[in-house]
Amino acid sequence: MRQGSAAEVVVSVYFIVKHTLLQTTRIEPCFKHDSYDYDTVLRTVLEKHAPITNRVRRRARPCPWYTYDVKEAREKERQCEHRWRTTKLEVHHQLYVESRNASTACITKAKCKHYQDTLQGADNKSKFRLVRSLGAIQKAIYPEFCSTEDGCSKFAQPFSEKVPMIRAELEVPRSSNPPLVEKTCFTEPHVSVVPTSDDEIEKIVFGLTKTCELDPLPAKQIQQCLSSLVPVITAITNKSLEEGTMPSALKVTCVHPLLKKPSLDRDMLCNYRPVSTLSHLSKVIEKVVALRLSDHLDSQNLNEPFQSAYHRQHSTETTLLRVCNDIQAALDRKKGTLFVILDLSSAFDTTDHTILLNRLSKGYGIQGYPLRWVVIGQATSENHTCNTGVPQGSVLRPALFSLYVQPVGDVIRRHSVNFTTTLTTCN
Repeated sequence: MRQGSAAEVVVSVYFIVKHTLLQTTRIEPCFKHDSYDYDTVLRTVLEKHAPITNRVRRRARPCPWYTYDVKEAREKERQCEHRWRTTKLEVHHQLYVESRNASTACITKAKCKHYQDTLQGADNKSKFRLVRSLGAIQKAIYPEFCSTEDGCSKFAQPFSEKVPMIRAELEVPRSSNPPLVEKTCFTEPHVSVVPTSDDEIEKIVFGLTKTCELDPLPAKQIQQCLSSLVPVITAITNKSLEEGTMPSALKVTCVHPLLKKPSLDRDMLCNYRPVSTLSHLSKVIEKVVALRLSDHLDSQNLNEPFQSAYHRQHSTETTLLRVCNDIQAALDRKKGTLFVILDLSSAFDTTDHTILLNRLSKGYGIQGYPLRWVVIGQATSENHTCNTGVPQGSVLRPALFSLYVQPVGDVIRRHSVNFTTTLTTCN
């Protein structure tokens, strides 16, 4: 989008929000119809100032290591090359070779210095991002027949049958052991959702930078227009928390098939992993609920004590330190150590909604409107219903799965075995 068009979008959004979306009658339809004013109005603004056009443009790779010394070396190299190609003299050819080698050495030195300085003070996330940027740009690999709508629809069948097949493999005869009884910590609602504010919404929006095809405006333009849009987003979020429901349009997700490994057969649909993308507004609402859920779990001391993932200040590093310490302590006491690692197939996709809602209600005191809000209706690809799992792009995905598998720790602790929610057990 051109800079002039971006400025026009900001002005248009300001006037439309002021005269249209801020009216309370415009917020109500958000929860009654699939196509609501927030999405429709912003898409109209985008189509007016930045209509979709087809262009072929070469995108040059960024060169942050390009310094003034490199610029001078490259200029000298081009001058020597031009002189040699003009005169065809051997002396000029030697000068060109020397300038070319000097330019190559200067570029190598500049690259090394830039990447050393970047890695020196970078965190793990920045390091992984830098390493990925150094490799070749990977293009998406799809079967040859997926260029048509009928071909794309073929992906729905293996994705829909994946979870039932896993469950069928796990069906075993009933044993004589008593069934697992869900713990009941709360018999009455014990959580109240605090309404959000403009300041909190503004902080959340600036932290969300990714955009998908479901968004009416790119995330960058939403941030530029945030002063006008933040009252509308706050009103929609509070309405969702108040009524315990999610707008139907925000339950839609686009599923992109991703080949698990480049060496796998591209025509075998079972070799693809479904990657879903959610709209920007739905992530904002989920982020608010995730913050409220985290505060509730912390205040009521309901977190799994040995949880190592999706928990603040509990990462894989703390898990590694704990496991190594337990093993060393057992060796010092002249005791043996048994290390068991459980790997769940499609762990997030096999989350049962009925079991999850039951645990949220009885085990964590989340009832009433907050419980209704967590109910996931459909994650659609060609309008196929999803009865299990949580969307991969969902902000609440890690938190809900952690609460879903937390009874595993209760079972293991009954037998005096240490446990972490990476499903690693030590005895």
